Formats: sequence, C-alpha cells, structure tokens
Amino acid sequence: MNDLTVATINPPKAPAKPKAKAVNPNTQAAVFQATETLVRRDGASALSIAAIAAAAGIGVGTVYNHFEDKEDLLFKFIARRFAELMDSYRPAFQFTADKSWADNWRALVEKIFAEDSLTIAYAELSEAVFELLGASARRKLLLQFENDLSPLLAAGLAGGSLRPWPIQFHAGLFVAYLEAGVRELREKRATHAEVAELVWRGFTAGHAT
Repeated sequence: MNDLTVATINPPKAPAKPKAKAVNPNTQAAVFQATETLVRRDGASALSIAAIAAAAGIGVGTVYNHFEDKEDLLFKFIARRFAELMDSYRPAFQFTADKSWADNWRALVEKIFAEDSLTIAYAELSEAVFELLGASARRKLLLQFENDLSPLLAAGLAGGSLRPWPIQFHAGLFVAYLEAGVRELREKRATHAEVAELVWRGFTAGHAT
C-alpha cells in the first residue's frame, strides 16, 4: 500500500504593521507654512508635493516621511488651521456674569468677526484648499470642527432657553452662520459690524424656544 503524503499547510503570516513615522514638529510647521504661502501667492491649484517641498526648503522625500500623500497633507493642514481658529475663539466663550445671555453672545460674535480676527483669513485659506479634498475628507473635517466647537457651545448656550436639539445640531447651525457671515464679507455686501449683528440675531433667534 502506498504511503499517503500529507501536505502541511502553514497559516498565512499577518501583514507587517507599517512603522510609525517620526514626525518632526518643526518640519511639519514648515510644510504648513509653505502650503499657506503657495495658496496665497499662486492659488490652491499650484499646490503639489514638489512645490511645497521647494517652498519649505526640504526634499520631497522628507515631505513623504511626514505625510502619506498630498490629500493627507492638505487634510492635516486644514485641521491645524481649524484648531488654531478654535483656540482663538476660546477666550471669547468665557461669558461674564455681568452680561445677559444674549449680550454675551453678541460680544462673542463681534470678536469672531472683528477685522483683526482669524476667521476671515483662515476661512478663505481653508476654502481654497477644501476644494482639493475628496468628499469624505471634507465631511470628516467639518465634523471634527463641529465636535471641537460643541463643548464651547454647550457652555455658552447653557444660560439661554434652548430648543431641545442635540449639541451637534447647534454646532452645525453655528458653523452655517459663520460660513454665511464670511460669504457676506468676502462679497463686500456688509461691514464687519453688520455681519456680526446679522449672525448674532440669526443664531440667537434660532435657539429661542
């Protein structure tokens, strides 16, 4: 009788985990600054990994050591600018007891739309880059911005009579008013003070029960 030959089947090896990239904060900051410079000087359509690397004074390989591809770079660029914008908003959300809920909100919106605020500059910058991202990346960024905004709004809205909406809905509404205000300013249809008044009235009225 012939012996049976049994083949030994080895289980497939798990794919090796990609090594975490060592991110140099200074290099990343230089890349983001170069990206902003190129957008403001030449427009978002001029952005490429090679152009950004050249503007930052580093090699293309160094850029890829910090970012997966151009979309990853642009996503993180906008996310960083959104975070900086949020940091600029935080002091304005420190409402004071000597003002009414509505007056505190008026002061907040006036600071956001002040001529020296980051709102307009960053909104125009982010909008230009935003169009280069895919739909899922754009939605993820907006959700991230709304989620970061939610805790600030929750504290700021606590003193008013609010509609029973989830805080994320309030955040989405506030972002929509911010976008509308920026659009009014960019198209020169209203002054900074007029936009602040319109946004304040629209948003606070929309939250009254």
